Amino acid sequence: MAAGIARSSSLRAKILLLNCKNDRETDGYTAADYIYAIVRTLNATYHVHAYGIGNTHTTYPVSAFITDLVYLKGSVLDINVKHITSMGVKCTEIEGTDEHATTFDAENVRRAIRNIAGLEA
Repeated sequence: MAAGIARSSSLRAKILLLNCKNDRETDGYTAADYIYAIVRTLNATYHVHAYGIGNTHTTYPVSAFITDLVYLKGSVLDINVKHITSMGVKCTEIEGTDEHATTFDAENVRRAIRNIAGLEA
Protein backbone atom coordinates (compact mmCIF):
# COMPACT_ATOMS: atom_id res chain seq x y z
CA MET A 1 0.00 0.00 0.00
CA ALA A 2 2.86 2.41 0.78
CA ALA A 3 4.21 2.28 -2.76
CA GLY A 4 0.75 2.88 -4.20
CA ILE A 5 0.30 6.00 -2.12
CA ALA A 6 3.83 7.33 -2.54
CA ARG A 7 4.13 6.71 -6.27
CA SER A 8 0.61 7.53 -7.37
CA SER A 9 0.47 9.94 -10.27
CA SER A 10 -3.31 10.28 -9.99
CA LEU A 11 -3.60 11.42 -6.38
CA ARG A 12 -3.93 15.21 -6.36
CA ALA A 13 -3.52 15.45 -2.62
CA LYS A 14 -2.92 13.10 0.28
CA ILE A 15 -4.95 14.64 3.07
CA LEU A 16 -4.84 13.79 6.75
CA LEU A 17 -7.90 14.84 8.77
CA LEU A 18 -6.35 15.20 12.20
CA ASN A 19 -8.06 13.77 15.26
CA CYS A 20 -9.70 16.43 17.39
CA LYS A 21 -8.19 15.02 20.57
CA ASN A 22 -6.00 12.20 21.77
CA ASP A 23 -7.30 8.93 23.11
CA ARG A 24 -5.58 6.59 25.55
CA GLU A 25 -3.32 5.08 22.86
CA THR A 26 -2.14 8.48 21.66
CA ASP A 27 -1.98 10.40 24.94
CA GLY A 28 0.47 13.27 24.58
CA TYR A 29 0.69 13.07 20.77
CA THR A 30 1.11 16.29 18.84
CA ALA A 31 0.01 16.76 15.24
CA ALA A 32 3.59 16.08 14.15
CA ASP A 33 3.60 12.83 16.19
CA TYR A 34 0.55 11.58 14.26
CA ILE A 35 2.26 12.42 10.97
CA TYR A 36 5.50 10.69 11.99
CA ALA A 37 3.61 7.59 13.17
CA ILE A 38 1.82 7.24 9.83
CA VAL A 39 4.97 7.79 7.79
CA ARG A 40 7.06 5.48 9.99
CA THR A 41 4.46 2.73 9.65
CA LEU A 42 4.18 3.04 5.88
CA ASN A 43 7.95 3.20 5.39
CA ALA A 44 8.51 0.19 7.66
CA THR A 45 6.60 -2.08 5.30
CA TYR A 46 8.14 -0.71 2.15
CA HIS A 47 11.47 -2.20 1.07
CA VAL A 48 12.43 -1.97 -2.59
CA HIS A 49 16.02 -2.37 -3.63
CA ALA A 50 15.53 -0.87 -7.08
CA TYR A 51 16.15 2.65 -5.79
CA GLY A 52 18.74 1.75 -3.18
CA ILE A 53 22.41 1.04 -3.60
CA GLY A 54 23.50 -2.41 -2.54
CA ASN A 55 21.51 -3.62 0.44
CA THR A 56 20.07 -0.22 1.46
CA HIS A 57 16.37 0.31 1.76
CA THR A 58 14.68 3.34 0.27
CA THR A 59 12.19 5.23 2.42
CA TYR A 60 9.81 7.92 1.32
CA PRO A 61 9.64 11.43 2.79
CA VAL A 62 6.61 12.65 4.72
CA SER A 63 5.20 14.46 1.69
CA ALA A 64 5.04 11.21 -0.29
CA PHE A 65 2.27 10.05 2.06
CA ILE A 66 0.76 13.28 3.43
CA THR A 67 0.64 16.50 1.43
CA ASP A 68 -2.00 18.30 3.46
CA LEU A 69 -3.18 18.41 7.05
CA VAL A 70 -6.72 19.54 7.83
CA TYR A 71 -7.42 20.29 11.48
CA LEU A 72 -10.08 21.95 13.59
CA LYS A 73 -9.75 25.53 14.76
CA GLY A 74 -9.38 25.50 18.54
CA SER A 75 -8.11 21.91 18.61
CA VAL A 76 -6.73 20.76 21.94
CA LEU A 77 -3.80 19.12 20.15
CA ASP A 78 -0.49 20.90 19.72
CA ILE A 79 -0.31 21.84 16.05
CA ASN A 80 3.03 23.43 15.19
CA VAL A 81 2.22 24.72 11.71
CA LYS A 82 5.77 25.95 11.07
CA HIS A 83 7.27 22.54 11.90
CA ILE A 84 4.65 20.62 9.91
CA THR A 85 5.10 22.92 6.91
CA SER A 86 8.85 22.30 7.07
CA MET A 87 8.03 18.60 6.49
CA GLY A 88 6.41 19.53 3.18
CA VAL A 89 2.86 19.34 4.50
CA LYS A 90 0.44 22.23 3.96
CA CYS A 91 -1.85 23.04 6.89
CA THR A 92 -5.51 24.02 6.62
CA GLU A 93 -7.50 25.07 9.66
CA ILE A 94 -11.29 24.74 9.48
CA GLU A 95 -14.25 25.43 11.76
CA GLY A 96 -15.90 22.45 13.45
CA THR A 97 -19.54 21.89 14.25
CA ASP A 98 -19.22 23.58 17.65
CA GLU A 99 -17.03 25.94 19.62
CA HIS A 100 -15.35 23.02 21.41
CA ALA A 101 -13.55 21.86 18.25
CA THR A 102 -14.54 18.23 18.69
CA THR A 103 -16.38 17.35 15.47
CA PHE A 104 -15.65 18.04 11.82
CA ASP A 105 -18.34 19.85 9.86
CA ALA A 106 -18.94 17.97 6.61
CA GLU A 107 -19.42 21.11 4.52
CA ASN A 108 -16.22 22.70 5.86
CA VAL A 109 -14.26 19.51 5.16
CA ARG A 110 -15.71 19.35 1.64
CA ARG A 111 -14.77 23.00 1.06
CA ALA A 112 -11.23 22.46 2.38
CA ILE A 113 -10.69 19.41 0.16
CA ARG A 114 -12.01 21.21 -2.91
CA ASN A 115 -9.71 24.14 -2.12
CA ILE A 116 -6.70 21.84 -1.65
CA ALA A 117 -7.50 20.07 -4.92
CA GLY A 118 -7.68 23.43 -6.70
CA LEU A 119 -11.38 23.14 -7.44
CA GLU A 120 -12.31 26.32 -5.55
CA ALA A 121 -10.64 29.69 -5.33
